[in-house]
Amino acid sequence: GVKIAEDIDYDVCLKKIAEIGKIMGEIGSGDVVHPDEDEQKRLREEYVRLEQDMEKYSNALVLTDEYREERARAQGLTRPTGVPGRGVIGSREALVGTIAAGPRGRGRGRGGVLLRARG
Repeated sequence: GVKIAEDIDYDVCLKKIAEIGKIMGEIGSGDVVHPDEDEQKRLREEYVRLEQDMEKYSNALVLTDEYREERARAQGLTRPTGVPGRGVIGSREALVGTIAAGPRGRGRGRGGVLLRARG
């Protein structure tokens, strides 16, 4: 089924993603090998749980306003308006239009596929 992302604070998501990533790095992978079979089983189960938690926090992160603003700034999708809080292109339509324009406004998306506006 489809999982609905939880409404989790941006800073909490960043902190949890960093913590989970560190532990996952220490374990190594979901196929970790350990001389003690019980410990190996425990580590593999923990890794699966960590993957699920990572997905949860990653999904919640991308839904936050802070993340969208950060991505827009990183991609140069900001414009000064002189109105506090209105410096970032915020509408879905504007974002889709910017993505559809593609590099140098050629109207092509990834792989050169022509994108068309709906409407």
